[in-house]
Amino acid sequence: MVKRLIFAGCLKIGQKVSRDLQENRHLGGFLSRAHRVADKLVFAKLRATFGDNIRLMISGGAPLNKHIAQFFHAAGLIILEGYGLTETAPVISANQLEKLRFGTVGLPIPDVEVRIADDSEILARGPNIMKGYFNRPEETAQAIDEDGWFYTGDIGHVDNDGFLVITDRKKSLIVTAGGKNVAPAAIENALSADKFINQAFAYGDGRKYISALIVPDWERMEKYAAEHKIRYKKLSELCVNEKITEFIRQRVDAAMEEFAPFERVKKFKIMDKEFSQEAGEVTPTLKLVRKEITRRYWRELDSLYED
Repeated sequence: MVKRLIFAGCLKIGQKVSRDLQENRHLGGFLSRAHRVADKLVFAKLRATFGDNIRLMISGGAPLNKHIAQFFHAAGLIILEGYGLTETAPVISANQLEKLRFGTVGLPIPDVEVRIADDSEILARGPNIMKGYFNRPEETAQAIDEDGWFYTGDIGHVDNDGFLVITDRKKSLIVTAGGKNVAPAAIENALSADKFINQAFAYGDGRKYISALIVPDWERMEKYAAEHKIRYKKLSELCVNEKITEFIRQRVDAAMEEFAPFERVKKFKIMDKEFSQEAGEVTPTLKLVRKEITRRYWRELDSLYED
């Protein structure tokens, strides 16, 4: 218990330092001293597990959770996330040691331009863009327009300081019955960042509101059930238990606070088993296979719109 409290206290200090460094703010004397103590107690030991000579780490190929990046940065281990495609050889943008913002994929690399189309698709232009797909002129014409802009198929935006933010694949966008475009990956990432939620699948194409399938971290949930004297024989009983449902509802609502009202999960169903690669529900890079999950669990999803 004492070690856990020490770790939590050191982490808060590290996170404060991380935020100040990202915003190029000067660290005050008290914070600098507190960080040195936290480093000695916790962070130095964590760095030692990676080796003492690591200067930075690079992340790409799949989204990096913002909270994970902040955690490692607090410990003095910097992860620089970048973005690109095979067709862009393969980098479009990347965070830098001197220009860093977690939750983004950084600034465009030199000589590369980035533009956001009217439908929020990310377009890129520069010397790194491919000439075209070999012997596939029609596909090339669809991917690259006459002005040289390459259509990435990804949805995102550029923040006020020029940092690129990826929200989802264009083909994955949910269009609600009200005509609102919703990026499911952003919702799913926010939900799964909660320590009690292992996986989340957002749904709502053509529907009045967004719903979700929630796979809890069952190790933590069973511990929670024991602490609150909730009796059960199998996980499926916990999935429909009112106390468990209300607890998860609170976690879901907290995760949705930063989203617009039409993006927030209104209803959800708790699942007793994980989405798996063996069942074709998850790719080798742990991305959800949306069509397969929708096909397999359409009854569960439909039930969230019965009222």
